[in-house]
Amino acid sequence: MMPFRSCTSNARLSARSRFFLSLARIARFVGVKLLLAIITLWLLSVIVFADGQLLPGDVGRAILGPLADARAVAALNQLGVDRPLFTQYAGWIPHFLRSDMSESYSISRAGGALHRQCVAEFGEAWCVGVYRGRAAGHCQRCLRRGAQGALD
Repeated sequence: MMPFRSCTSNARLSARSRFFLSLARIARFVGVKLLLAIITLWLLSVIVFADGQLLPGDVGRAILGPLADARAVAALNQLGVDRPLFTQYAGWIPHFLRSDMSESYSISRAGGALHRQCVAEFGEAWCVGVYRGRAAGHCQRCLRRGAQGALD
């Protein structure tokens, strides 16, 4: 469906009107993209939360192990895993947004620090990759120019 256009053509509009018309189109485009990004991030957070909730078995047993005392498992389960899922999600989302994922029980290290380290290493690897890609492109351009100069 074509968007509604007035009877006046763009040629009749002043330069200022055309500028504001294009600015409005850009603002609408950026607004739609931001809204889609927010929806995508929300869906991602729901998927990550659901992935952690769908683990089989008792959470306390999974963390403490099969030989743990029943009282220790019950105490750990009282930390919030018996609450409704929506309440757990509402408590989990602020930590997710701050990259504060509590402590990793498998490696005994803070999850937020581990996440920040992974993001930093990814950023460093990305920068190195971009630098190497640009250098390779520059070398290829130089070689192409040299080959063209030899053919002339």
